[in-house]
Amino acid sequence: MGCNDKAQPENTSTKGQGQATAQTVPQEPAFDRRGAERAEAIAKRVRGVDQAVAVVMDRQISIAAKVSGFQRFRLKAIRRDVHHRLKASFPGHEIHVTTDKKLFWELEKLKAKVDRGAVSFRQVKQQVEKINKDMKG
Repeated sequence: MGCNDKAQPENTSTKGQGQATAQTVPQEPAFDRRGAERAEAIAKRVRGVDQAVAVVMDRQISIAAKVSGFQRFRLKAIRRDVHHRLKASFPGHEIHVTTDKKLFWELEKLKAKVDRGAVSFRQVKQQVEKINKDMKG
């Protein structure tokens, strides 16, 4: 029994370390820069979209499209088209699309911070959740 008692805490501590590593590792690749670039390129191919900015993390895509001129009369159709194209290209991802200028600016600012590494995973996640809530979808 003495050996079993001693072996058990060692296994528990090893499991605890494995869990800590498992929590840390997913946070590092949580920002999918290639996915964001791909999502932006797909959105830019939609007629009426001048610019696009996206943040992809944890199988969730938040994308803002800048639409100007007379194309602004078609905002709903543009959002729907961008959403359908992204859904086809990124199966299994949750997709949030907006054409709101303020949210475009906020997402662009957030992406710049992510690219510089100026914010933590937790901060980005909170800001993305707020932006997605503001998108109402």
